[in-house]
Parts: sequence; C-alpha cells; structure tokens
Amino acid sequence: MRNILLYIFTLTLFLFFSSSLLAQIHLGGGLTFANGDNLSKLGLNLRGTYEAANEKLVIAPGVSFFFKDKSLRDATVSYFSVDLDARYRLINIGEDIEVYPVGGLNFFNVKIDGDSSLPVLEKGVNVGLNLGLGTQIASSTSDLNYFGEFKFRVGGEVNSTITAGVLYGF
Repeated sequence: MRNILLYIFTLTLFLFFSSSLLAQIHLGGGLTFANGDNLSKLGLNLRGTYEAANEKLVIAPGVSFFFKDKSLRDATVSYFSVDLDARYRLINIGEDIEVYPVGGLNFFNVKIDGDSSLPVLEKGVNVGLNLGLGTQIASSTSDLNYFGEFKFRVGGEVNSTITAGVLYGF
C-alpha cells in the first residue's frame, strides 16, 4: 500500500510540472498538528499547489510526517499522511488575502515496529475525507504566501488537523 501512495503522490507532482506553463505553482510546507481519539501529534507538512485554468480551483496535494512515539513499551510507532485536496477561492479580501474551503482524500498510515499489540491506533492505512477551511496571505514584497488551514477528517482515526506554513511561488 505504501508503494501505491508514493506512486499517487509522484504522479500528482509530475502532473504539476508537465501541465501548462501558464499555471501558477507554489511549493512549501510548515507545521501540522493532528488530533484524534487516540492521537495528538505534531509533524512537518510538505505541499504544493497548482492553480487550475479557471483561476478559482486550486489543487493542493501534500504529505505530513509526524514525530515518532518512542516512549511506548518495546515499540516505535511512526505516522505519515498523504492529502489529495482541492480548494476553491471563495472570498478575496483585497488583493493579498483569500479564504477558501478545502475538500479531498486523506491516507493516514500507522507503522508499528516492535510490540504490535499496542492499543494505539490500528496499524496500516486509514482512508478518510478532508473537509475544512483555510486562508492564504500573499506577501506584497516577495513570492511567498503564508497559509493556515483547519481540516476535519471524516473516517479513519484522526479527527482534525491544523496546519500553518509558507509556500513559494514559481
């Protein structure tokens, strides 16, 4: 399953770069916090955005790597997440601030090395839907965009994530 997720992410990035040269691409990342019934984890988020032809729809895939749990008995638990999101530019405040809804698919992977009988999370890939709201602030002096998002996940073990970071425009 891990190979399938890496293939999907690689294919998505390839489509970003091989599409129209007129498209605007942003790459970057930031910090993310995932919260659920059995999980509260801080991690690093890497993402890209691709502005579609109609200038309202933005495709935004991303990957989050969460810090490992090493304090558990005789096991190490690692987490990562792949998001295949889209957002719609709903509200523009001036020329620098936009507010948008977010929706898409989420693949949350849990890997347990060692004692696999731990009651942490179900190991393997949990699939869910992302629904949320975000904002992006464009820098007027550089190609940087600052963003913040709250996403609620329907399905899987993680209930919500909060992410903040920076994107660089090409």
